[in-house]
Amino acid sequence: GDLNDATHNRSSQSELQHKIVSTYKQNRLFSGEISDHNNLELLYPQLLFFDLIDNKRNTPFKPQLTTADGKKLRLIQDVDVDDNGDDADKFYAHPYQSDISHISYAKHQLCHRIEDAFIELDLTPLYWIDTEAELSEMCEQLRSCREIAIDLEHHDQYSFAGMTCLIQISTRIADYIVDAIVLRRHIHAYLNPILTDARILKVFHGARSDVQWLQRDFSVYIVNMFDTCEAAKLLRMRQQSLQFLLATYCNVDVDKTLRLTDWRVRPLRPELTEYARSDTHYLLYLCDRLSNLLLEKRGDDSLLRECYRSSAQICLIRYEKPRFDSRNGWQKLMRRNQWCFVQSPKE
Repeated sequence: GDLNDATHNRSSQSELQHKIVSTYKQNRLFSGEISDHNNLELLYPQLLFFDLIDNKRNTPFKPQLTTADGKKLRLIQDVDVDDNGDDADKFYAHPYQSDISHISYAKHQLCHRIEDAFIELDLTPLYWIDTEAELSEMCEQLRSCREIAIDLEHHDQYSFAGMTCLIQISTRIADYIVDAIVLRRHIHAYLNPILTDARILKVFHGARSDVQWLQRDFSVYIVNMFDTCEAAKLLRMRQQSLQFLLATYCNVDVDKTLRLTDWRVRPLRPELTEYARSDTHYLLYLCDRLSNLLLEKRGDDSLLRECYRSSAQICLIRYEKPRFDSRNGWQKLMRRNQWCFVQSPKE
């Protein structure tokens, strides 16, 4: 009887997941027609996830690597945290620390670059990736690239830690938008081998959050990065935002207010699709321009190497579960929610 019940429960769960996935792909959850959240209890994208989200406070974040990754995880005692008898005072060492710290950069990354003009946005093929077959085909294309540009769109308003909703990737000739909600369970197997391949340069802008979201949601790591924000800092530009760089070097104006949108919405509205792909579409050209400026600044490759070193330090950041600061945490909560104390009127 217990076996039959277990089999029935697994079957029911599988049917529910299939139903949810079908609903998500056909009707696109969180569409613009839904104006309130009263009927969304069963529509949270987390129900699509085949892996349980680990929100336990007394255990460290553990990357879900596979034997194909060829890495062993090492649990280390955190000397900065008091030992309280559980594993909250431990952490897993960065599995790619050696690869990142001992990387040997290819000669073409340290030489003057030909600044090929980028293809205009409306002339560039755009691929929406939301099946495993499409993800596999995209990765086959990426493996042949010298460099790729990457960005993520994240949402954290209706979940404890947040979730990656989109992964945007651009090559010199195409843009891809990966539905990271539907394909969540497949992303590690397909993207981690590419993003940890030291032969492929990964170009980001302001990657500190991106590298942690990739680790948290997909156990994906980055080896060999050029961060255009770090380049702008080294060049002492008056602004380091992507919006500023796009306006200065690409004559492109981007409405950054759209970054606060609910990226779970499907299908993406046209302006959101254009915004998402524009975050990566121009990054490879910006990498060319800024690399050459770094070379020209000192007349050698020392400043460019410094940019790669600072980018590598970002790659070495480990995702850690958020800890609540019992002493000052209430102040952060008040600032985040824009709360304030109001003196009660005197009676």
